[in-house]
Amino acid sequence: TAQHRAGSRTAPAPAPGTRSNSSTNPAPAPAPAPGTGATPAPSPGTKTTPNPLPNSPPMSDCSKDPCLASLEKKLDENKITWIKAKVEVVKCNFANGEYKPTTETKEVTVLSTPTGSERLKVENHFAEVAKANRELCLLKNLEPTLVVPEWWQVRDFQKPQLVIQYAELLSDGKLGKSRWTTTIPHYNKPKTYKPKFPKYEKGDTEAIFILNDNSKIIINAKNKTEALKVINALKQFINPKFLKNTKPPKIGERSGSYKKVKVVPVRCHFFSKGQQNTAPDWSLKLREKKKP
Repeated sequence: TAQHRAGSRTAPAPAPGTRSNSSTNPAPAPAPAPGTGATPAPSPGTKTTPNPLPNSPPMSDCSKDPCLASLEKKLDENKITWIKAKVEVVKCNFANGEYKPTTETKEVTVLSTPTGSERLKVENHFAEVAKANRELCLLKNLEPTLVVPEWWQVRDFQKPQLVIQYAELLSDGKLGKSRWTTTIPHYNKPKTYKPKFPKYEKGDTEAIFILNDNSKIIINAKNKTEALKVINALKQFINPKFLKNTKPPKIGERSGSYKKVKVVPVRCHFFSKGQQNTAPDWSLKLREKKKP
């Protein structure tokens, strides 16, 4: 019948590319709710940023917290930086038989904070060190021997005189450590004059030459001839008016009292007022020092 034929019709075939609604195919998965979907895998070479923890509080601003603001201020006030400072440095150079100081300016780094710096302290420190080094360099030109006028022990202290330092001459031409002094009363040459005082050999023969004001030259040499040679050489440096009416030197033996060595003059110091001034008016170097 027609009704029977209608009920027995077969369903049309599905269009190409469409799924059949047959009960044998599984139901499609529901779409994920917003925010719950899986995070896609990052592409190679990219950095991932970690997700914040749930309910994490936002970072606080130090300026809104009085305690933290005070700490931040203190840290800023004590912030350390470095600045440059120029200082003087002294070097001691040996040239032409004499030590001379030279000054160089160098740049150093010092600490600085917002409330001040170490610049002035460092500059003053270097200035003091430079002054000391300059003086020490000049002192290298002096023999480390204390000398005073010989006749400070007599009643009349204020006689001008030149004190000559003699040093031991070793067999190799170098100077030994021993020093002796010889005094010339009423020295008559200016500072600019370059005197040549005699070398001699010390010994037990003592010669004393007395000037007309009772000042003296005393020499201890190896024998009488040597002693007279030295005194006659030194007399030419005495003011002539103090040589008038003088007598020949007194000579005697002092057995075993003096070291027998050859000596040479190395420096001289002039005292114009004797004991009134313990520092000499001027000094002269009599022997060129070899460079060490």
